[in-house]
Formats: sequence, structure tokens, C-alpha cells
Amino acid sequence: MDYYDGVSLTADDSTLATVQGNLVANIWVAGLSDAINAKPITTGGHAWAPAWTPDNRIVYALNEVNRKRLWIMSSDGSKSTPLPGAEGTFVSAPRVSANGPIVYGSDRSGTLQIWRMDPDSSNAKQLTDSNDLFLGEVDVSSDGKWVVYGRAIGGYVELWKVPMRGGEPVRLAGQPSLNRRVSISPDAKTVAYTYSDSRVTPPRGIALVPLEGEPKITLLDILADSVRWTGDGGSLLYSSTQGGVSNVWERPIAGGGSWSPTLQVRRAPLSICQKMASNRQYNATPPVLMWS
Repeated sequence: MDYYDGVSLTADDSTLATVQGNLVANIWVAGLSDAINAKPITTGGHAWAPAWTPDNRIVYALNEVNRKRLWIMSSDGSKSTPLPGAEGTFVSAPRVSANGPIVYGSDRSGTLQIWRMDPDSSNAKQLTDSNDLFLGEVDVSSDGKWVVYGRAIGGYVELWKVPMRGGEPVRLAGQPSLNRRVSISPDAKTVAYTYSDSRVTPPRGIALVPLEGEPKITLLDILADSVRWTGDGGSLLYSSTQGGVSNVWERPIAGGGSWSPTLQVRRAPLSICQKMASNRQYNATPPVLMWS
């Protein structure tokens, strides 16, 4: 992705000068306890937002000329193949349910909506039909019942869910306002999401909301760029940028839903990692995927 910063003309308006910058993004993989040795598995600088599939492949988004599209590849970066139909001028970070279907946001129909499809691109289904979807992440519950996403309403971003099979959407939380990143716990009981909202204290952090039942909201005073649950549901993994360096941290959960007061850094100064993109929600915690 190229961008231009600043412009200057000569006195006779015959020559223009500007600075061209190039933003690159590749997918990296690392063991959860050895993240400092993360290795890139894509090249070219246009791959982002990876997600594990149940058969250990990786679905990811790729910026192409005049469009974005979802691709799928082996865990080592080989056998990369585009997913037909999963494209548009906008495509969100994909999520994969434990039983296989891929969920993502796209304007493939002309307006931004949430879609579901099988890994071979079959059985595509539009799950939403509104004009207020938020250009952020979606996530899918491990039981395959719900898709969680954001809707921009009244100047804020509310948290909503819609049945995976299609149906009426349900509001989960009107505040605090969602700030792009959302993750459902492996037991399909709790949604964690990054927020930014001057109406609450602290005004920025991670919010926890039950996926079903009474909407009791817990706010965590954590400056996080992204958030994911560990595979056993015992901790939150989040990336946080301080002093220009982005690190991946773990916040353990104690019994009864209380939070340990100790933050545990993964001993990995991941200045190469801007956003932690995915860790699978299955029985064992796999390598962490990142894009930078």
C-alpha cells in the first residue's frame, strides 16, 4: 500500500515533489512461549488478518489491486489459494468457527454486510442487512451459534450478535463503544473487546460482556490494540504499544471470573508485530499468528 506525505511545487509550477511511503504487512507465526522467534510465512507485504481453520490451515486477507480478497494457505505459508466470492473494496478480518464456516465482513453485495461461507467458498450466506455496520472485526462463538460484530449508532459503536444460521440480530452492549477488536471466549460465554468511550471510566481499555444472559459489563484498565483469548480460556492475550514498541502480553483469569493483578509479559519485544491477529479457540493453544 502506497501513500504520499506532503507536496511542494517549484516557483514556476513545473515540478512537484512529494514523499512516497510504502506500508507492508506480512503474516508471522510463533510458538506462544517463544514469540521472540516469530517467522514470516508470507512475502510481498500485502497479507494481513490471519485465522486458523480446524484442519490447521490459515485463512487471511490480501490487498490486491483495486480490491481485497480472502485467501487460504497451509500452516507453513504454502499452497495459497484465493477463496472465490470472498472479496470487495472492503473485506474485514476473517474468523473461522470450530466446525468450519468462515465469517467475515464484505461489501461484495454493494453494501457492507457480514457473510458466512464454507472453506471451499460454498454455501455463502449474507447474515446481516443494515446500513450501519462498523468497519472492524467480527468473531464467531466456538459452538457455532453466534457471530459478534459492531454497529455504528448515534456516534458510538454498539456490540451486537446475529445467529450463524441467519436471523434477527440482538444487541449485547450499547456502551462502552467498541474500538475494532473483539474476541469470544472458547466456552462461548464471554465477549472481550477493546473500547474507547469518554462516557465510562476508564475511558479506554478492554470490556467483558456475557454472550448470553444478563448484560453485566466488566471494564479492564488495559491499553490494548488487540485482544484474543488463550485456547484454554484461562487468559487474555493482548498487544499493547508503548514507546513505539508493540508487545504481546498475557492477563490470566483467576477462578470465579476475578482477574489476577499480575500482568505477565511473554518476554518478547515484538516491535515487528503491530497487531496480534489470531489464536485458535480449540483444546490446545497453537502457535500464535501475527501480522506486521
